[in-house]
Amino acid sequence: MSAGALGDTVTLERARTAARAASARLVELLRSVRDPRARAVGEWSIEDLAMHLTDSYENFPRFLLDEAELFADTAEIGRHNDEVVAAGKRFSLAEAAERISAAATRTDELLASRGANELVRWHAGIQVDPATFAGIPGSEAIVHGHDIASAEGRRTRVDRSHAAAVLANVTNLLPHYIDREAAANFSAVLDLRAKGGERRFLSFADGNLDVSTTQRPADVVILADAETFLLIGFQRIGQWGPALTGKVLAWGRKPWLALKLPQLIRPI
Repeated sequence: MSAGALGDTVTLERARTAARAASARLVELLRSVRDPRARAVGEWSIEDLAMHLTDSYENFPRFLLDEAELFADTAEIGRHNDEVVAAGKRFSLAEAAERISAAATRTDELLASRGANELVRWHAGIQVDPATFAGIPGSEAIVHGHDIASAEGRRTRVDRSHAAAVLANVTNLLPHYIDREAAANFSAVLDLRAKGGERRFLSFADGNLDVSTTQRPADVVILADAETFLLIGFQRIGQWGPALTGKVLAWGRKPWLALKLPQLIRPI
């Protein structure tokens, strides 16, 4: 299987720039944390989250070097993350920040050495182009940066163009994370547009999803602030607040279908 046959040097450069910026912001957030034991997401404290992030970031170069442990099912990723946190290995947030920064730099160097269409192996037999791969650390940094900032009672914003690039590349992965049972009787084309960024057409049929940049008639157009849409997709915030404040807008023949999208995708 492959995801994201959209590789070109411009797309890859944008993806790398976005991932670098999001990772740098994450590192600065970790360095400025006041209470490492504050609850960040679920049962995890900021300290727990830092352990997970360090493990994830140090694995990203291993994927690009074809040295990573690959799981047969993407559901195993969540179990692995829980095991990392439960193992109890601890070091300071300052050390976590340094390790994440070093791993992010190494990941970017390896991405720079890849051809735009040279595939990277991911879990469950999934293969992605380098730009799509860059969306994985980019989304980790944006979503977990939100977790840390929220735990600290802070507000931070990601550059709109960077968030849009991350959203576009994460969207390329969605066909591999579709909830086939939930999507079994769902047939529609969604035109997803990120404010200040890229556009993707999501075509659902027979429990499958195709993601493309090729324009096609859509049942609903979704215009979204990319960071907000990522936080909705990763179940950090609900849909109604962003809809009422204009951060996510939907129109077309069947605008109500926009509300269905988060229910059709399993967590990445």
